[in-house]
Amino acid sequence: MRKRDQWLAAPLGAGLAAALLTGCGSEDGNAGGTGESVVMGMSDEVVSTDPASGYDPGSWIVFNNIFQSLMSFPKGSTIP
Repeated sequence: MRKRDQWLAAPLGAGLAAALLTGCGSEDGNAGGTGESVVMGMSDEVVSTDPASGYDPGSWIVFNNIFQSLMSFPKGSTIP
């Protein structure tokens, strides 16, 4: 690495760190939330929760978020 590039890396790194840290905290000093739950929804209707018969977009969202993450296999392994 050239000497000129080293002088550029420190200010750019400091500027990037400052930009990322500006989103941390709040004006009143409280870092916690209000205790209310977050509700996420979707506009697609879930027709079936059976992976063998549900091919609609709403059912696929459920399959990918629930069924596919219940059990996983490491790459190249036969033991979950």
